[in-house]
Amino acid sequence: PLAMQKLYGEPAKAGEPLTAFTLARQYGILAFCCLLETVKPKLTMREFSEKFPRLAEGNKLPQDFYYVDKDDSPQRLGYIYVDHGRTARRVYVRYRDIVAKRFKLPAWRQEVINRDRFIVAVVTAKPEKKRRIEEVFREQRPKVPYRIEVVQDLIHLI
Repeated sequence: PLAMQKLYGEPAKAGEPLTAFTLARQYGILAFCCLLETVKPKLTMREFSEKFPRLAEGNKLPQDFYYVDKDDSPQRLGYIYVDHGRTARRVYVRYRDIVAKRFKLPAWRQEVINRDRFIVAVVTAKPEKKRRIEEVFREQRPKVPYRIEVVQDLIHLI
């Protein structure tokens, strides 16, 4: 119901039936946050805007794919990107776009990216795909940290 969505800071469309693309993305995010070795609480849109108001205000970036990455030091704000079967090179291009859009915004650039407080988590379905993505990332030497995780059950949804 709409009241529950507002209570948890989720968009109105959150109560609508999921498309195949959205189902795969949401499952990938759920599995990344809850089914791997370390639980990583996903931030709701409300939590994101309350904890990071300068990052949330005045831009059209999504506010519903973030988590706080505590696995390494320093603690970082993480963005979860779920691979839907793209090539390893296209996954890297998507990573680069995620970073570039945020780098253009002063608050993101000054408070998060330049202070080594941002990480992009890529969720993919197969260990072989993870290896191919890692190879491309190593070749490109990205400046912003990343992690690549495998959720094998995702293969049934993409």
